[in-house]
Amino acid sequence: MVELSAVPVVGAFGGDGAASAGIGGGTGGGANFAPGTVDPDRTGAPGVGAISGTGVLCATPAAPANLTVDQSFGVLEIRFDEPVFTNQTDRADDYEISYDGGTTWAALDVFYPGDLSGEVGADISDPAPGSFDIVVRGTNEAGNGAASAEVSIVVLAPATDITATVGVSSILVTWVEPTDTTGITGYQVFALPAGAQSSADVVLCDVPLGVTSCLLGVPAGVSYRTGVGSLDAEGEFGAAVYAEDTAVVPGPAIPTAVPSRDDGDVVGPVGPISSVVAGQTLTVLGTGFLPFSTVQLSLLPGPVDLGIVVTDGNGAFSRSITVPTSLVDGAYSIVATGTAPDGTARNLVTAVTVSGGTAVVTPARPTTPARPGMGLLVGARRRSTV
Repeated sequence: MVELSAVPVVGAFGGDGAASAGIGGGTGGGANFAPGTVDPDRTGAPGVGAISGTGVLCATPAAPANLTVDQSFGVLEIRFDEPVFTNQTDRADDYEISYDGGTTWAALDVFYPGDLSGEVGADISDPAPGSFDIVVRGTNEAGNGAASAEVSIVVLAPATDITATVGVSSILVTWVEPTDTTGITGYQVFALPAGAQSSADVVLCDVPLGVTSCLLGVPAGVSYRTGVGSLDAEGEFGAAVYAEDTAVVPGPAIPTAVPSRDDGDVVGPVGPISSVVAGQTLTVLGTGFLPFSTVQLSLLPGPVDLGIVVTDGNGAFSRSITVPTSLVDGAYSIVATGTAPDGTARNLVTAVTVSGGTAVVTPARPTTPARPGMGLLVGARRRSTV
């Protein structure tokens, strides 16, 4: 703190007045205000009226509080509270970060996610893998402020050499583990429709450390972007590696004949289905498919396309179907065709009898016309011979 009372601190001098109509202009007076001096004729010497003031030197910022450090999809997310300040002279103008507990420092580019809440944020993309002791501090014209409390974190290394191979309503993702697996407890594999603007339709697969492949079931008919992220013990998602967008994933084909392999039954909400009526709408259920994969429903012979359905997270489905009114009464099979959890084909086949459709007309057997003389033999007795 500096007290301004022993030296002139304010000076003010008027300008010379303008001359007009033969009258000379006046000379401007002035004063430097200082204690105990008088300038009655305003010649510029110090005049009466001393003022004093105090100047406050800038102070370095206080320590930032509530530092948190998280990692997600290859971004180090840093959040902390702005240092408390008493006036603008001790407020932080900029921030620095140290990854080694305060030994070395680097500038930190920050933003303010909470507007007036006082929260300060920084996102660091593609941080180097390793173990770090992170602290932050504010700086201003007075110098470097106090450091925050330390937060230790292990930045996970990403997997490498990811591949994505398309199958029937499925994608097989493979990768190579990083050389340094410090802090990694497993991997999260994901597939998202290419070009998607949100994660609403993402399909996930979590596997432990040491596993380097995962078969993802995905709805057919679109292409996907796939990736693999490293996970730590708290489930934090570290750096991710991505594959090229896949080709459009195909769905199961409509069979032209009843499959020879029958892996189970299509059933109704209350049990087996054995008979249906043409034009009837009913709900069919099936299980045992790859989660989130597409299943094709068909009626054979025909074949009749009964629609598709996407299985839930347990590989089960439930769908309403309508039996065509044009069917000829008789024996049919309801078939659900899709992909099993191991990537092979899976078929559910249920035999049903259809009635109420087009009746099968059995033509009458034609009558054989009688030949001449045949009627005379009816009831005749055979002549005996002696």
